[in-house]
Amino acid sequence: MIKDSQKKEVYNFDSAMNSLDNINLNEAQEIVNRICSPYFPNRIPKVKIDNRHKGLNYQFLGNEITLTKKFGNLPLSILIHEIAHFFVRQNDRNLKRKFFSDELPEGHGPEFVGVYMMLLNQELHYGMEVMDHCAKINRVKYNFNSWNEIIQNRKN
Repeated sequence: MIKDSQKKEVYNFDSAMNSLDNINLNEAQEIVNRICSPYFPNRIPKVKIDNRHKGLNYQFLGNEITLTKKFGNLPLSILIHEIAHFFVRQNDRNLKRKFFSDELPEGHGPEFVGVYMMLLNQELHYGMEVMDHCAKINRVKYNFNSWNEIIQNRKN
């Protein structure tokens, strides 16, 4: 099982980062395509809209991002959160890290948060200083190791 020691803290960070830009679920696939294609042009996740989940349940499974249908709109930052999971897992795949091994980053660990922050900066123009402050307040650790690997692989 993938470790997830700062999941609660990251969800608190998420609340602070929630964008006012709500998107319609029907727009989600187009946004996913636009964000992912420069980095992973041959492996873009499919957006699945599902009504079986209770409450707010946005999740990444395999090569799918699953969004709960009962909410017609969602903050763009929530979709970016799921895209960040996809980026980290694709980076693991590119580096041939074994799934469910100790060499994988945590689900909401520092590598994930670093990718999430870079995507928030890129897509919503959130300032790094503001995100750093929110991370510190919520005791969220982050680094840019996975992001740097993704950028390096993109250049190759």
